[in-house]
Amino acid sequence: MLLSLATIILSTAAAANAAGFPYGNTVLNDAESFLYTSSWSATYKQHNPTLPNGRDTVRFFASTTDFKYEVGFVTSNKNLVAIHSLITNTTTGAETVAFDIFRLDAGTIVEHWDVLQSIPTGATVSGNPVIDPAERSTYNCDGADEARGAALVAKALPQLFGNKSVVVEDYLQDPYVQHNPTAASGVAAFKKNLAALGNTTIAYEVGFVLAKCDIVVAHSRVTASPGASASIVADVFRVKAGKLVEHWDVVQTETPAAQTVSGNPMFAADEASLVADIDQTQYGPVGKYATTGAATAPSSTANGTLYVSSASSRSSMMPFAFLRSFWL
Repeated sequence: MLLSLATIILSTAAAANAAGFPYGNTVLNDAESFLYTSSWSATYKQHNPTLPNGRDTVRFFASTTDFKYEVGFVTSNKNLVAIHSLITNTTTGAETVAFDIFRLDAGTIVEHWDVLQSIPTGATVSGNPVIDPAERSTYNCDGADEARGAALVAKALPQLFGNKSVVVEDYLQDPYVQHNPTAASGVAAFKKNLAALGNTTIAYEVGFVLAKCDIVVAHSRVTASPGASASIVADVFRVKAGKLVEHWDVVQTETPAAQTVSGNPMFAADEASLVADIDQTQYGPVGKYATTGAATAPSSTANGTLYVSSASSRSSMMPFAFLRSFWL
């Protein structure tokens, strides 16, 4: 199985987390400890297209606004942690679904990628939510094989969208619950959408793949021919008995590296080469509040929600995942 870095860096003593909100194999206040960690590298590398490199920018933007951050799925692959989340602007009510990937090295957070998408108002085609933070309590770890699930997703995406002769049922299985706001649930609906593409070929370049139990996520660049702009996509799948049975995604138009503030690409075809083993002793536990417990963390939590106020001195420790209202 893939090394569960999320479990390593989000774990603290059970007694210290008695007030935490359980989800999967972690506790919300453990996630809070990770997200509030002051271990940001001085050379923090940024792949969000609107921000420069360095931790000072993270701290600056964190001190300027109020919003609500709700943690969904947390997945990992060795030195990488990904967080699927709902971010709500508490002034306007606008909602964004976010997918953040953090790379860790030598006890610090050294690099960050994200994919952001505004959540449309009104009902989705399937009737299912784009994201429900309660998903964090739906992991099924019984018999889950993270490595096989990751391999399935890495193979399925290029095949399903790039191979016109693909047998969809080789990869998907009903009820195939869909959370993309414009797509219906079910294998038949998926096949109908593929047929609607006609001769258009969609190229899926899969980069990072991360997993926890039956949940697998992939970070990819997607390009449709002819001539369409590329998109950066985070696909989240539930895997059951070797088939994909549920799907969420986050989609953002790619900004070319030459136009990003940092000069770094939003996606690199060889990004998977950054996955590396870690020294587990560097991450167990981490975070300013990891040993003192949830009661000392400078935020309020209720049912899995972090409420963040610009008036608090905690802003100097906030990670980029908390800074979304600038793009809501």
